[in-house]
Amino acid sequence: MKIPDILILFIVTLIIFSISPMINAQEKFTYKESDPKKVIDGIFRIKMPEKDEFETLENFKKRIPKMDTTIRYHFPCSASTLYNIEDSTFTISILGFRYNIDHICLRIDFNETKNRTYIASNALGKKVKVVAYTQQEYFLDSINLDKIKLKTSSENKILTWIDYWKKTEYDYETSYSIDINLKLIPEIAKKHSKNINTTVLTKFTGYFNRNYYDLKYEPKINNPIELTEEYYSIKAIIEKIYLYNAKTKEIVAILEL
Repeated sequence: MKIPDILILFIVTLIIFSISPMINAQEKFTYKESDPKKVIDGIFRIKMPEKDEFETLENFKKRIPKMDTTIRYHFPCSASTLYNIEDSTFTISILGFRYNIDHICLRIDFNETKNRTYIASNALGKKVKVVAYTQQEYFLDSINLDKIKLKTSSENKILTWIDYWKKTEYDYETSYSIDINLKLIPEIAKKHSKNINTTVLTKFTGYFNRNYYDLKYEPKINNPIELTEEYYSIKAIIEKIYLYNAKTKEIVAILEL
Protein backbone atom coordinates (compact mmCIF):
# COMPACT_ATOMS: atom_id res chain seq x y z
CA MET A 1 0.00 0.00 0.00
CA LYS A 2 1.48 3.32 -1.07
CA ILE A 3 1.59 6.05 1.58
CA PRO A 4 0.13 9.35 0.26
CA ASP A 5 2.70 12.07 -0.38
CA ILE A 6 0.92 14.52 1.92
CA LEU A 7 1.11 12.01 4.79
CA ILE A 8 4.84 11.51 4.20
CA LEU A 9 5.35 15.29 4.23
CA PHE A 10 3.43 15.57 7.50
CA ILE A 11 5.49 12.81 9.13
CA VAL A 12 8.79 14.37 8.00
CA THR A 13 7.72 17.80 9.28
CA LEU A 14 6.71 16.30 12.62
CA ILE A 15 10.04 14.50 12.97
CA ILE A 16 12.06 17.61 12.10
CA PHE A 17 10.15 19.71 14.60
CA SER A 18 10.35 17.08 17.34
CA ILE A 19 14.14 16.96 17.15
CA SER A 20 14.65 20.73 16.88
CA PRO A 21 16.51 22.08 19.91
CA MET A 22 14.73 23.25 23.01
CA ILE A 23 15.90 26.16 25.13
CA ASN A 24 19.10 25.69 27.06
CA ALA A 25 18.22 26.01 30.74
CA GLN A 26 21.09 28.50 31.13
CA GLU A 27 20.19 30.63 28.10
CA LYS A 28 19.98 34.36 28.88
CA PHE A 29 18.18 37.22 27.20
CA THR A 30 21.00 39.49 26.02
CA TYR A 31 19.32 41.46 23.24
CA LYS A 32 19.00 45.24 23.35
CA GLU A 33 15.38 46.34 23.34
CA SER A 34 14.30 49.19 21.07
CA ASP A 35 12.07 52.12 22.02
CA PRO A 36 8.80 51.57 20.07
CA LYS A 37 7.88 55.26 20.08
CA LYS A 38 11.27 56.33 18.76
CA VAL A 39 11.32 53.70 16.00
CA ILE A 40 7.73 54.18 14.82
CA ASP A 41 7.86 57.99 15.02
CA GLY A 42 10.92 57.78 12.78
CA ILE A 43 9.02 55.68 10.25
CA PHE A 44 6.11 58.14 10.21
CA ARG A 45 8.48 61.06 9.58
CA ILE A 46 9.35 59.56 6.18
CA LYS A 47 7.22 61.45 3.65
CA MET A 48 5.50 59.53 0.88
CA PRO A 49 5.46 61.05 -2.64
CA GLU A 50 2.24 61.65 -4.57
CA LYS A 51 1.87 60.23 -8.05
CA ASP A 52 1.50 62.79 -10.81
CA GLU A 53 -1.14 62.04 -13.45
CA PHE A 54 1.49 62.29 -16.19
CA GLU A 55 3.92 60.00 -14.38
CA THR A 56 4.16 56.34 -15.21
CA LEU A 57 3.74 53.82 -12.42
CA GLU A 58 7.28 52.59 -13.06
CA ASN A 59 8.76 56.06 -12.58
CA PHE A 60 6.60 56.68 -9.52
CA LYS A 61 7.83 53.50 -7.84
CA LYS A 62 11.41 54.69 -8.30
CA ARG A 63 10.63 57.73 -6.11
CA ILE A 64 9.15 55.71 -3.24
CA PRO A 65 11.55 55.54 -0.25
CA LYS A 66 12.88 52.04 0.29
CA MET A 67 12.84 50.56 3.75
CA ASP A 68 15.57 48.22 4.95
CA THR A 69 13.39 45.21 5.70
CA THR A 70 16.34 43.17 7.01
CA ILE A 71 16.41 45.16 10.27
CA ARG A 72 14.92 43.42 13.31
CA TYR A 73 13.70 45.18 16.46
CA HIS A 74 13.14 43.81 19.96
CA PHE A 75 10.09 45.67 21.28
CA PRO A 76 8.97 45.23 24.90
CA CYS A 77 5.27 44.59 25.53
CA SER A 78 3.06 44.00 28.56
CA ALA A 79 2.61 40.69 30.38
CA SER A 80 1.18 39.33 33.62
CA THR A 81 1.61 36.04 35.50
CA LEU A 82 -0.56 33.80 37.65
CA TYR A 83 0.32 30.56 39.45
CA ASN A 84 -2.11 27.80 40.36
CA ILE A 85 -0.41 25.77 43.08
CA GLU A 86 -3.11 23.07 42.94
CA ASP A 87 -2.03 21.84 39.51
CA SER A 88 1.40 23.59 39.25
CA THR A 89 0.32 25.70 36.26
CA PHE A 90 2.23 28.93 35.72
CA THR A 91 0.31 31.14 33.27
CA ILE A 92 2.03 33.96 31.39
CA SER A 93 -0.42 36.32 29.68
CA ILE A 94 0.94 38.47 26.85
CA LEU A 95 -1.33 41.51 26.92
CA GLY A 96 -2.35 44.28 24.54
CA PHE A 97 -3.87 42.41 21.60
CA ARG A 98 -6.86 43.78 19.74
CA TYR A 99 -8.90 41.71 17.35
CA ASN A 100 -11.05 42.88 14.45
CA ILE A 101 -12.79 40.77 11.89
CA ASP A 102 -9.98 41.14 9.37
CA HIS A 103 -6.80 41.58 11.42
CA ILE A 104 -5.03 41.37 14.78
CA CYS A 105 -2.84 44.11 16.20
CA LEU A 106 -0.66 44.42 19.30
CA ARG A 107 -0.25 47.59 21.35
CA ILE A 108 3.42 47.98 22.20
CA ASP A 109 3.55 51.48 23.66
CA PHE A 110 1.41 54.09 25.37
CA ASN A 111 2.44 57.64 26.26
CA GLU A 112 0.56 60.44 27.97
CA THR A 113 1.79 64.04 27.94
CA LYS A 114 0.41 66.97 29.89
CA ASN A 115 0.46 69.87 27.42
CA ARG A 116 -0.90 72.88 29.31
CA THR A 117 -3.49 74.23 31.74
CA TYR A 118 -5.82 77.14 31.12
CA ILE A 119 -9.01 78.76 32.40
CA ALA A 120 -12.20 78.27 30.37
CA SER A 121 -15.80 79.33 30.92
CA ASN A 122 -19.21 78.28 29.67
CA ALA A 123 -22.09 80.41 28.34
CA LEU A 124 -23.21 81.16 31.89
CA GLY A 125 -19.81 82.50 32.82
CA LYS A 126 -18.83 79.64 35.10
CA LYS A 127 -15.08 79.19 35.04
CA VAL A 128 -13.05 76.05 35.38
CA LYS A 129 -9.39 75.07 35.16
CA VAL A 130 -8.77 72.85 32.13
CA VAL A 131 -5.88 70.43 31.77
CA ALA A 132 -4.88 69.45 28.21
CA TYR A 133 -3.37 66.01 27.56
CA THR A 134 -2.15 64.07 24.55
CA GLN A 135 -2.22 60.28 24.58
CA GLN A 136 -0.29 58.26 22.01
CA GLU A 137 -0.80 54.57 21.29
CA TYR A 138 1.46 52.50 19.04
CA PHE A 139 0.38 49.25 17.38
CA LEU A 140 1.94 46.47 15.35
CA ASP A 141 -0.73 45.57 12.81
CA SER A 142 -1.84 42.44 10.90
CA ILE A 143 -0.18 39.97 13.26
CA ASN A 144 -0.30 36.34 12.11
CA LEU A 145 -1.29 34.04 14.97
CA ASP A 146 -2.48 30.98 13.05
CA LYS A 147 -0.16 28.78 15.05
CA ILE A 148 2.64 29.19 17.56
CA LYS A 149 5.66 27.01 18.31
CA LEU A 150 6.40 26.95 22.03
CA LYS A 151 9.95 26.23 23.19
CA THR A 152 11.02 25.87 26.81
CA SER A 153 13.81 23.97 28.54
CA SER A 154 11.51 20.95 28.90
CA GLU A 155 9.13 20.97 25.93
CA ASN A 156 8.84 21.83 22.27
CA LYS A 157 5.38 21.82 20.75
CA ILE A 158 2.92 23.51 18.40
CA LEU A 159 0.01 25.45 19.89
CA THR A 160 -3.25 26.31 18.15
CA TRP A 161 -5.74 29.12 18.77
CA ILE A 162 -7.74 27.11 21.26
CA ASP A 163 -4.58 26.56 23.33
CA TYR A 164 -3.51 30.16 23.84
CA TRP A 165 -6.06 32.78 22.65
CA LYS A 166 -8.00 34.34 25.53
CA LYS A 167 -10.83 36.85 25.35
CA THR A 168 -11.82 38.90 28.40
CA GLU A 169 -14.96 41.02 28.49
CA TYR A 170 -15.10 44.29 30.45
CA ASP A 171 -17.92 46.81 30.85
CA TYR A 172 -16.34 49.18 28.34
CA GLU A 173 -14.04 47.06 26.15
CA THR A 174 -12.90 43.59 25.14
CA SER A 175 -9.35 42.48 25.83
CA TYR A 176 -7.35 39.72 24.15
CA SER A 177 -4.18 37.98 25.22
CA ILE A 178 -1.92 35.04 24.44
CA ASP A 179 -1.89 32.79 27.51
CA ILE A 180 0.98 30.33 27.84
CA ASN A 181 0.61 27.61 30.48
CA LEU A 182 3.78 26.03 31.87
CA LYS A 183 4.14 23.30 34.48
CA LEU A 184 6.51 24.62 37.15
CA ILE A 185 7.24 23.59 40.72
CA PRO A 186 6.41 26.30 43.28
CA GLU A 187 10.05 27.31 43.86
CA ILE A 188 10.66 28.01 40.17
CA ALA A 189 7.29 29.69 39.69
CA LYS A 190 7.93 31.97 42.66
CA LYS A 191 11.27 33.02 41.15
CA HIS A 192 9.58 34.06 37.90
CA SER A 193 6.32 35.42 39.34
CA LYS A 194 5.94 39.20 38.78
CA ASN A 195 9.36 39.25 37.10
CA ILE A 196 8.42 38.16 33.58
CA ASN A 197 9.25 40.56 30.75
CA THR A 198 8.03 40.06 27.19
CA THR A 199 9.79 41.11 23.99
CA VAL A 200 8.59 40.71 20.40
CA LEU A 201 11.17 40.25 17.64
CA THR A 202 9.75 42.34 14.82
CA LYS A 203 10.44 43.44 11.27
CA PHE A 204 8.54 45.89 9.05
CA THR A 205 7.55 45.46 5.42
CA GLY A 206 7.56 49.03 4.06
CA TYR A 207 6.74 52.69 4.65
CA PHE A 208 3.36 52.53 2.91
CA ASN A 209 1.91 49.97 5.32
CA ARG A 210 1.10 52.47 8.07
CA ASN A 211 -1.92 54.31 9.41
CA TYR A 212 -2.55 57.31 11.66
CA TYR A 213 -5.66 58.93 13.07
CA ASP A 214 -6.57 61.05 16.06
CA LEU A 215 -9.60 61.76 18.22
CA LYS A 216 -10.19 65.03 20.05
CA TYR A 217 -12.37 65.50 23.13
CA GLU A 218 -13.38 68.98 24.24
CA PRO A 219 -13.45 69.89 27.95
CA LYS A 220 -16.68 70.21 29.90
CA ILE A 221 -17.51 71.92 33.16
CA ASN A 222 -18.05 68.57 34.90
CA ASN A 223 -15.02 67.04 33.18
CA PRO A 224 -12.41 69.77 32.56
CA ILE A 225 -10.09 67.62 30.47
CA GLU A 226 -9.03 68.44 26.91
CA LEU A 227 -7.81 65.20 25.40
CA THR A 228 -6.21 64.31 22.08
CA GLU A 229 -5.78 60.59 21.35
CA GLU A 230 -3.29 59.69 18.63
CA TYR A 231 -3.12 56.21 17.13
CA TYR A 232 -0.14 54.96 15.14
CA SER A 233 -0.19 51.53 13.52
CA ILE A 234 2.15 49.86 11.08
CA LYS A 235 2.07 46.47 9.42
CA ALA A 236 4.65 44.20 10.99
CA ILE A 237 5.83 40.62 11.12
CA ILE A 238 6.47 39.22 14.59
CA GLU A 239 8.93 36.36 14.25
CA LYS A 240 9.45 35.47 17.90
CA ILE A 241 8.22 36.38 21.38
CA TYR A 242 10.70 36.05 24.23
CA LEU A 243 9.47 35.49 27.78
CA TYR A 244 12.28 36.06 30.25
CA ASN A 245 13.01 36.86 33.88
CA ALA A 246 13.77 40.58 34.20
CA LYS A 247 16.07 40.01 37.18
CA THR A 248 18.07 36.95 36.15
CA LYS A 249 17.65 37.40 32.34
CA GLU A 250 16.81 33.69 32.15
CA ILE A 251 14.72 32.86 29.09
CA VAL A 252 11.63 31.02 30.31
CA ALA A 253 10.04 30.41 26.89
CA ILE A 254 10.27 31.37 23.24
CA LEU A 255 7.26 31.56 20.95
CA GLU A 256 7.89 31.28 17.21
CA LEU A 257 5.14 32.68 15.00
